[in-house]
Amino acid sequence: MCMIAKVHRRGRDPKGLARYLHGRGRRNEHVYKRGGKSYAGGVVIGGTVGVERTESGEWGRDFAAIIAQRERVEKGVYHLSLSAAPGDRTLSDGEWRVIGERVMEGLGVAENPWLIVRHAADHVHIALSRVSFDGTSVAKMSHDYTTIEAVMREVERDHDLTQVLSPDRERGRATRHERITTGEAARALRTGEIPPRTVIAERVRAARDASAGRGRAGFEAELDAVGVEFRANEAKSGRMNGYSFTAGTDAEGAPIWMAASKVGRDLGWKSLSAALDSGVARDVSEARATAETRIADVAAAWQADRARISGERNHSMDQDASSSVEAVASGPDWLSELRATQARARREITGRDDLDDGLDLDDGLDL
Repeated sequence: MCMIAKVHRRGRDPKGLARYLHGRGRRNEHVYKRGGKSYAGGVVIGGTVGVERTESGEWGRDFAAIIAQRERVEKGVYHLSLSAAPGDRTLSDGEWRVIGERVMEGLGVAENPWLIVRHAADHVHIALSRVSFDGTSVAKMSHDYTTIEAVMREVERDHDLTQVLSPDRERGRATRHERITTGEAARALRTGEIPPRTVIAERVRAARDASAGRGRAGFEAELDAVGVEFRANEAKSGRMNGYSFTAGTDAEGAPIWMAASKVGRDLGWKSLSAALDSGVARDVSEARATAETRIADVAAAWQADRARISGERNHSMDQDASSSVEAVASGPDWLSELRATQARARREITGRDDLDDGLDLDDGLDL
């Protein structure tokens, strides 16, 4: 597990959100102990609206007045919760405050009205007005999920907390989701199984590393040895344009062919040919073992993501099932809105903008 960032649905009612954040919770679980005292409900520990305004009615009214400056903004309330991983040390109010500030800075809304509410030793909530204090701007919150995840990874490192598994670290890549589609991400998170193209990519890299300097013949022999189906893409003139590899089968059982550059950024013909022509080969056994280790690491990472998201779902059930949160919701059709949030998160992970907000993901993919 790692630090969990839960982006809740946007809402219209800051007063309702304030009532929930300062309420006792569904099972009176909102109790925070500090300095020998117990606080029923949340305690404001930072933000830009003044920490002295700790009563829900006060900052809820403040937010409502600010958002009302922009009549056309339907959902001006942004709600985020942050939870430490089980087993991590207890963070101080000051540390949580710094973390909240880093998240707001990363999202580009540090100057907007926002505050951080502590519910317990292990988690806090952030309430944000998308409308600025003077009403002159409205934060779009584009790519918020991706930005928040990046900040969480920095926070884990800087505060010596449990860090998320990063199986692509040896290749220096920013994310293990490279080149996968929304559908692949959804299936991987639903089943916990690694996307097929990721397996193919690692085995192709093993073949490349083991056959470096031996040309196409050596490379193709290694592909056969590691069980990767391939075909060479040659022009009528005889010019080599690269390879395609199979990454699973379709509904009819026919192989799905993918160009090498679609399997991995480093597997396009320009890079691949340079390695095959003049590279220095690695030991075959070592190259293959490295590939299988990476595959196992990525599989473990998907399992960790699946467990994390499942934990977020259970955590949100405790928070979102109360009547106070129902008041925050903007209508009965909250499930379709949640699915739209899931689709947006998947778009940001994969870098694709052509996907339908109504993508039907599995219920276990709450983000």
